[in-house]
Parts: sequence; C-alpha cells; structure tokens
Amino acid sequence: EAVRVNKVKWRKTTQWRIRFIDNPLLTSTCPGDKAGNIQSITKINNFTVDELWEEKKLPIPLESDPEDVFTDTPKPYETDWVQKHFDTNFKIATSSWQGIDGVNKQLIYAYDYVATEISQPGMVVGWTLINVDTQEVLKTCEDISFFEQNLVYDPVAQNGYPQNQLSENLQSSPVLFQTDSFTVEDVEDGFLTAINGWFRIAPGHIVWVNKIINNPDPGNYNDTDVLDLNAFQSYQTHRMDRQLEWTINQQLTLQAIHDAGEQNIVLMTPKVVDLSAPDQVYKISR
Repeated sequence: EAVRVNKVKWRKTTQWRIRFIDNPLLTSTCPGDKAGNIQSITKINNFTVDELWEEKKLPIPLESDPEDVFTDTPKPYETDWVQKHFDTNFKIATSSWQGIDGVNKQLIYAYDYVATEISQPGMVVGWTLINVDTQEVLKTCEDISFFEQNLVYDPVAQNGYPQNQLSENLQSSPVLFQTDSFTVEDVEDGFLTAINGWFRIAPGHIVWVNKIINNPDPGNYNDTDVLDLNAFQSYQTHRMDRQLEWTINQQLTLQAIHDAGEQNIVLMTPKVVDLSAPDQVYKISR
C-alpha cells in the first residue's frame, strides 16, 4: 500500500493594531467618535495593578511541533481580529470646571493602552459627565477599545517532505466460508436422497460426500497507481493486492449404522467415522 505524507511546522506570529482616541476630555462628542486611523504597532504601554505604565511588546513568533498536512502546498491562514486585553486595570482621569451656564461639572473616565504616558489612549471606559452639585448624570458614552490582536500561521516546510511511503500490509478478513449443505453421491447410482437425514448406501459401493459452501467476498484492492511511486500523489491510502490467500476447513464427521429397516433407525447405535482432511490453502498471486 502507498500513501503520500507531508509534515510542516506552523509558525505563529502575533499582530497588533490600534486606533488612538483624540482628546477624551472633550465633551461635545463621545470618545469613540474621535478615533484616528488604524495603525500597526509592535509595542504598547499597559496600566498595571501597581498603577504604573508597563511596556508590552509583541511576543516572538513560535513554531509548533511537526504536524500532518494533506497537501503539497499548505496555505498560511490567520484568525479574525479581536479585542486584546492584558488585565482589567485602568488609569482614572478626572476633570472639573464650571460651565458658562454656571453649572459645576466633572468628567470622569478610565483609560488604557497608550503609546507614551502622555499620549492619547486606545481604550476608554466609564466615560461619565456629572453635575457636581446635584450628582446628576449629564452624559455617558459607550465603552470602547480599539486595541486588537490576531494570529497569523505560516507553514514551515520540513526536510524530506512531502514523501511517498510504500509498505506491506497483511490483512486478515473476518469473513468465513459458510456451510450451505452436503451432497452424497454413489459412484454407481448417482446422487442419493436423504431419508430422515440418513443416506442408504448399498454394500460395497463407493460414495463421495461433498460439503457445499458459500464463498464470502474477501474484497480486493486494485489501485495500480502504487506501482509508480514517482508519480503517486494521493494523501489517502491506496492498496493493490499482491497475494490473496484463503483456507478451506475440510473437517467432516459421519455417523454410520447398519440398515435394519427405516423403522429401526432410532434403535441402532451409530458409529462415528472421522473423514476429516487437513485444511486446504489456496493462493492467487501477481
């Protein structure tokens, strides 16, 4: 049998992209309406539980163990872009002022993911404008995060692959030859008919006892393309029979009694005669 095998390692590369929000302190519009263009980045500052900015860098590409692929030319692929979060810690920002209408106002929000400690963020949550005197909420804005990540997987070819593998496979079929019936043939008188399961044999006559069997279908394989490994291209196993072998069990046991009349058969003590022959093995080769 023959099968084509290919193995590659998958190199996983992480990609980051972000849109920075222009001045979340402005209250005329929500922060999500002031995001800049998407840009690819290799590092970003993340606010930690210690209330410090920590620089995060893209992880280095990693390679998997060799894996089976079922084509000579595996294609790279990538995941969808999803929001990226390192933790749930955010820096809090507040701003208070008195509006031209005389109302004391306060803006409070949390933010994260900045290029530098003083630059605009890529994430703003909890943006809320309140009346300081009455604690009335004057305006809220939707939580937004424009920091995203995806993964790119590139195939890395392995030495010696793809390759065609040829092997010998010995299969034993579970199917059996089933006994259908027996025939008893008198050399002189021809086929005999059973009387209550017994055959009357004349003295001195020779008989043939034949076991009739139903041949099973053992199945066969004839994929001739395995003969030319240089041209073989299948990633599914192809097989070609080199030898088919089957065995016939020739076990045969007879019971014989003297003919004392049909009515006396049940009174007679049978003699058991073993006429078994060794198993017969047949082969077909090519």
